[in-house]
Amino acid sequence: ELIEIDKLIILKKQTIIETQAAIQDLKNTIRQDNKLLLTYIMDTNEWYIYALDNNSDKEVSCVITDLANHLNLKNKILLVDKWINAYSDTDHNINDIGKKNIIYHLSALLNHDSNYVPSLYFPMVKKIQQINHPTLDTSNKKYLNIEQWLNEIIFCIMDEERQEHILKRYELINTARDQDGGGHFDQHLKVISYYKSKVGETIFQENGINITTSNFHLIMLRQLGYEILNSPSLIEYINL
Repeated sequence: ELIEIDKLIILKKQTIIETQAAIQDLKNTIRQDNKLLLTYIMDTNEWYIYALDNNSDKEVSCVITDLANHLNLKNKILLVDKWINAYSDTDHNINDIGKKNIIYHLSALLNHDSNYVPSLYFPMVKKIQQINHPTLDTSNKKYLNIEQWLNEIIFCIMDEERQEHILKRYELINTARDQDGGGHFDQHLKVISYYKSKVGETIFQENGINITTSNFHLIMLRQLGYEILNSPSLIEYINL
């Protein structure tokens, strides 16, 4: 499918007021050319979308985390902000591959494809376009209690059948321990999201080569060890 990246307009603004002023300036262009506008608001560290709901022709203008509500998608968990950030660098610039994927996913949502929930989220993986490795970075660290940490989503992908696969930290631990060469080895892994992180699901193509999530489970297990060894509670226990 041919996707023109010019369909996506990306801005960076300091405040929501500046963002709304930019929307007013670009509103006619967006409507006439059926474009999408994404603005990164630096004050609040969040993405803001302006587009047209193709089902009703009404304006969609909201922070991206509230998109499901604005499209009246009941019982949908959208990780749109997560996969936008997956394609963004530290200055919130988005590469061309990311733009194509964002246009594809957002267009599906705005067309109310009820069977399609875009999913792309790998917070324990440093980069998805170069050689993949764990984040191993404490500069943006946050501390969670053990329950929050275990239940946090660490992998989210959609397969060719448009089935969403979410992996939480406790599922990574349990599956690696009980099925994948720990307690024993199962040829057919029961946790499909873990399987997708091991065998691989295609994320995009680059120069005719499929970029996949193959072996992401190993990257995440290394990151898991890093997080455990840098746990303040564990360090305190060792010191005692």
